[in-house]
Amino acid sequence: MFVDLWGWFHDFEYSAYRLGDGERLQLLRLYDQAWHNFETDPSHALILLNQGVELAQRLNEPCFALFMDYWRCEVHLFYLDDHRLALENAVRLVTESRKPQFLKCPVRARVHRILVDTYLFTDPIGYSDQIWQTINYMETDMSLDIDSWQLLQARRAQMAYAVDDLDTAIAETRKYSSICQGNDFRLSHACGMLCHYHYLKNDVETARHFATLGETHARRSDRLASAAEFTTWQALFARLNGDAEQAHMLYSLSQQRFKKLGVKPSGGFYQAAADYFDLEGQVDEAVRLRRQELQEAKDSGSVWYECDTWVKLCRLLAKHQRLLAADLQAARQAATKLLKPEIILKKLDELPSTTG
Repeated sequence: MFVDLWGWFHDFEYSAYRLGDGERLQLLRLYDQAWHNFETDPSHALILLNQGVELAQRLNEPCFALFMDYWRCEVHLFYLDDHRLALENAVRLVTESRKPQFLKCPVRARVHRILVDTYLFTDPIGYSDQIWQTINYMETDMSLDIDSWQLLQARRAQMAYAVDDLDTAIAETRKYSSICQGNDFRLSHACGMLCHYHYLKNDVETARHFATLGETHARRSDRLASAAEFTTWQALFARLNGDAEQAHMLYSLSQQRFKKLGVKPSGGFYQAAADYFDLEGQVDEAVRLRRQELQEAKDSGSVWYECDTWVKLCRLLAKHQRLLAADLQAARQAATKLLKPEIILKKLDELPSTTG
């Protein structure tokens, strides 16, 4: 049995309309306006959510305040890429949600899941124990909403990816896809993961299939950034297929779409774009994109993303005999910020000798 989070939300909505409660209707409007700004203007979405938290607290609606606070954490993590603040707030929210007045609040599972997410996207290996402990607590001691249940399956796949176990990552992602049938939003997410994982296994045809399917799901669910990213993958696959003209058209289209958004591209975009320009023989542009990604990773506060990007940048530089000792040293220094740096250091050790 799942907690009906959105049933609770719509009951709140129905009651506010029935009673003509202007302030509670304003709460609902603030959430709706924020949601529609997540991808196009996340900073404004955060302002609206801040107002919602304050209004809910003033109206003595603690569960709705927790709901708006949870979404603030989502914006920090997934739309503003501020992992430091997301982790700080997620820990605070979990502590708050365990107070007696929240025992029957249907938002509790979401709050615990966002803590899993912040640990995962900050340092999945270093926080592995905390991640699995929280997942186990959620699955054994909490009633979950269906979205949290689905995403916990996705997190299993992403934990496997973090340790380069692509076969398990693919198997777990296919389970995730199977429990999300009918949900275009979740299916676009699953397709993005499968596209990336199959590409890393050199299974280009399967990756191409998921890039095409994923764009369809993304468009149906208004995931604009995901749709733009899938177009970037399609550009890479066209280039791999020898169709340079189609590839150029698709890449230009993806850039036009990203320019309309207020969010930064994800790691999937940079993987596809850097490899696209490497294939084009434009190594300088591929390196520039990886360095841009590296700076964004540093700014986000995600130590894991920073180190993972260092590895990809160093591999690209080594491939073209451009890897300098200074870059490798900087990558090693970044790895020392991880709680368990061994995986990253091993990857760096495997690179060929440096120059300069």
